[in-house]
Amino acid sequence: MKSDSERPALSIGSAISESWARLKPNLGTFILAMLVGAGVSYLLSYFGGIINPDPGHANGTSFIFSILSLLVNVVFGIGLIRMAIKTVNGERPLVSDLTYALSDGDLFWRYLVTQVLLFVIVTLGLVALIIPGIYLFLTYAFAQYFVVDKGSSTSKAFHQSAEMMNGNQLQFLGLVLALSIINVIGAALVGLGLFITLPLTAITMVHAYRQLSGTPPKAVEKKEDEDESGEQPKMINDMEEKPVTKATPSDKAKTASKKKS
Repeated sequence: MKSDSERPALSIGSAISESWARLKPNLGTFILAMLVGAGVSYLLSYFGGIINPDPGHANGTSFIFSILSLLVNVVFGIGLIRMAIKTVNGERPLVSDLTYALSDGDLFWRYLVTQVLLFVIVTLGLVALIIPGIYLFLTYAFAQYFVVDKGSSTSKAFHQSAEMMNGNQLQFLGLVLALSIINVIGAALVGLGLFITLPLTAITMVHAYRQLSGTPPKAVEKKEDEDESGEQPKMINDMEEKPVTKATPSDKAKTASKKKS
């Protein structure tokens, strides 16, 4: 068990602010990815409603659409985590990353099994007086990140998450509450704010994952016109330092005599 001095520190404010700095240059890509995900989900819901207009009487076709919707959500869940990982790593995320799981069937099934087990474990814990469920969620929440990032098996991912979160549950709880408030605000803005707050949440979660695993992401590079000392570039200084002199009448006469000679 790690001592307090050995545990990685997770600053909630720093995690969110640095994640926002990483999101800003890639905001358009994430919004487009969110629109694609929302569009596909809407189409599945729309056609499912046409085939079975009465949700109270489920049939085989509606069941198929429900399973298909679940599988699509798994694909997009993996894709969003991958986009967030690339962003934190300083790489450029792509909308095509949403379908990354389609090129790795093994990753798809490991992630699905991990998600299902996490849901079952947390649900059982919530039934048992709520507190155990919250504790189990805080302990195993990063299992899916180990699956996507490290390619871990389901059992190994749960073990890695539990080991990493040992003694860090309270820090992570504070971050979860802060992100929950941010997403509530995003949802209050006619739901449109979620197109920003959800990508911010994804990137912040990866930031926390890196921080708590002992491999913190590099600080965000700030592009400034001035150097660290606050001085202007040398060329500009040289231009400013050179005085502008005006030619006197005697200088003009000397120049004219030189031309005649």
